[in-house]
Amino acid sequence: MSRDSAHPRSTDRTSTYTLDEFTATYGLSRKRAEDLYRRFGPSRSKLDVLMSAIRRL
Repeated sequence: MSRDSAHPRSTDRTSTYTLDEFTATYGLSRKRAEDLYRRFGPSRSKLDVLMSAIRRL
């Protein structure tokens, strides 16, 4: 079995957000999403952890 079929979330498509996906997922303004995206990159795992931390404040 290939790694992709065993771990479907390991593909590039799902390991990163597009700016539009990130904006919609977290209900951010375009300006706020662009700032965070530029500072932290498109990594889905990094942005999810960041947003979790921000929401706990």
